[in-house]
Amino acid sequence: MPRKSLSSFDLHRFVEEMSLRDGGFIRAVKSRKNELYLLIFSRVEQWLRIVPGRYVSLSKNKPEDTVEYPFTARIKNELSGKRVSVSMHGSDRIIEIVSGDTRLVTELFSNGNIILVKGDTIEMSLFTRRYGNRVISSGERYLYPEGGIDVFNADFETFTKTILTSDKESLVKAIAIDLSLGGLYAEELCYRANVQKDKKPSGVSGDDTGRMFSEFRIMLSETPKPSILNDTLAVIEIKHTDAEREYFPDINTAIMAFFSERKTIRKESVADKTAKIEAAISGYERAISYLNSGYDDTLAVIQKAKDSKIPLEKRRESLNEAGWSMEGKFVTLIENKDVKVDITKPLRTVISEYYDKLKKLRETLGKKRMAAPQVNKMPFIAEEAWYSKFRWAVTKNGCMIVIGKDNNQNMSLVEKHADKHDIVIHADVFGSPFGVLKPGKDCGITEEDIAEASSLVASYSSAWKSGAGSLDVYCVKPEQVKKGAPSGEYLKKGAFYIDGKREYVKNAQLGVYISVITSQVGYKLAVTAHKPDGPHVLVRPGNKKREEIIRRVIRSFAENAGILVEKDRVDKLIPPGKASLSK
Repeated sequence: MPRKSLSSFDLHRFVEEMSLRDGGFIRAVKSRKNELYLLIFSRVEQWLRIVPGRYVSLSKNKPEDTVEYPFTARIKNELSGKRVSVSMHGSDRIIEIVSGDTRLVTELFSNGNIILVKGDTIEMSLFTRRYGNRVISSGERYLYPEGGIDVFNADFETFTKTILTSDKESLVKAIAIDLSLGGLYAEELCYRANVQKDKKPSGVSGDDTGRMFSEFRIMLSETPKPSILNDTLAVIEIKHTDAEREYFPDINTAIMAFFSERKTIRKESVADKTAKIEAAISGYERAISYLNSGYDDTLAVIQKAKDSKIPLEKRRESLNEAGWSMEGKFVTLIENKDVKVDITKPLRTVISEYYDKLKKLRETLGKKRMAAPQVNKMPFIAEEAWYSKFRWAVTKNGCMIVIGKDNNQNMSLVEKHADKHDIVIHADVFGSPFGVLKPGKDCGITEEDIAEASSLVASYSSAWKSGAGSLDVYCVKPEQVKKGAPSGEYLKKGAFYIDGKREYVKNAQLGVYISVITSQVGYKLAVTAHKPDGPHVLVRPGNKKREEIIRRVIRSFAENAGILVEKDRVDKLIPPGKASLSK
C-alpha cells in the first residue's frame, strides 16, 4: 500500500485555511525522529508539525518525547524569536517558512526533506539527496524541482495548452500529472465539467477546456468540506462518487485524522460495515430496476458492444453517445454506475446474479444489525484556552484544578497563573506536580473542591507508580510558594520553597474518572475526581499494563457510549504506570 501524502490541491487549500499564512513569531523548535515542530504565535500559539514527504498540520498540544538534534539546534538558532511567513511554492508540494533571507523549505513529495536555506545556498538539510542534477547538500545552491505550471495561478491559455500538449494517454491522467492535481481531483474535475475522462488530451475541444477551467476555479474557491472517503483525503465536496465518507469541521482536523498512526478498533464497529452493506444493497436494487425496465434497450447495447465488425474505438464512441462506457467485457451505464453488465453472459443471467447478491447482502445486513452496538467515529474537540496545555479538570461544584505535567509547567503554572484567591496544592511525596485550584465563576472554593483537587494531584504524582491507594496532600496560598531557597539552603532546578504553614488533606484517594461528552460536532474526554453523570470509567493504580487499560477504556466507550475514542486521547489522561479499571 503506497504511503499517504498530501496532494498539491490538499496542500493549497490547507495553506489558505492556516491562520499562520499572515505570519507569526517562532517561539520554540522541537523535533522527533524525522519530524520537526515549530511553535508559532499568531494571535494564538500553535505547533506546526512537519512530517517531510507526507504532511503538515497544526496542533495546540505540545509534542511529547522530543529529542534535540544538531539540525534542530541550527533551526532554533536561525529562527527562534523571528517573524516568519508561511506559504506554498506554486503547485509544488513545498511549504516555505521565510524570515528575511532565511528559508526553511519542507518538501512533501517523494521521500521528503527539510532544508535550511540562506539566500540561495543550503546551510543544512535533514537528508542529503540527489535528484539528477539537483543536489540537496550543505553548500549547494537550492534549486526547486523542475515541474509543470503553477495551476493555481494559471490563466486559461496556459491551462488549455498544458492539457492539449500532454503526452498522457487520457485526459484524466493529464490533469492528475501535468496539472499536479492528483487522481481524485482529476476525476472530480472531469465529472463536474461533463467531459469524458478517457479522451485523449489532444482531442479535447475548446468547449471542454472552457468548462474545465471554469469548474476548476470554482473548486479553488468553494467552501471547504473536508472528508475521508475510500481511505482518501478530500478537502472539498467530492461529487463524482457516492462512496461513504466521514466529514470533519476543517481541513486541519481532517489531515490529522487521515494521517493518524493509531490503531483503532474499527473491526469492532458495526456501523461502518452496515453502511457499506446498505449502500451495496441500494446499488443492486437500482441495477435490477433499470435492467428490468430497460431490458430491450440493454440488449441492443450488448449487441453493439459485441459487434466485432466495428472497430473497438468506434464501438466505444457509439456507446458513449448512448450513455454507456465500455471497459473489457463490461458495459456500464454512465449516469448510474451500479448498472454494470458482463456482455459475455445472457442478460437474464446477469439479472439473476444481481438478485442472488442482493439476497445474500440482505441476510448479512440482518445479522449485522443483530450483532454488537453501532459505534460512531467522531472528531475530537480540542479545548482552546490557556490551561489546555496543562492537565485540568472541573470539580463537581464548578471550580477548576490545573496541574503541571513537568517542572517547566509547574514553574509556569505557579508563577504566571496562580492568583491570590487560588489554592496551590502539592502531594507530600517527591515527584508530585503542582496544582492550582481556582474558584468557579459563580462560587468559591469549598472543602469538597479541595478534596477533589487533592485526589487528582495525588493521582498524577509518583505515588501512582508505586501502587499507593491514598496519599497526604498539602495546600498553601500562592504567595507562600517561593522560587528562591532560604538562606543557607539549596533548591534543585524547577523546585520551590514553601514559606509558612501548610494545610494538609489526609489520605487523598488516588483514582481518576474518565468520561466522554458528545455534541453534534464531535466528542470530548474529561477527567474528574467525582463520579460523572454520563458514560465513564474509573481508573485506579493497579497491576494491569497500560496498553491493556487503554484498550479496555476504548472498548468501554464503544460499548456504552457508541463512540470510538482515540487511543492518544485516552493515553494522555491516565497517570503514568500500571492501573486497574472499573466501569
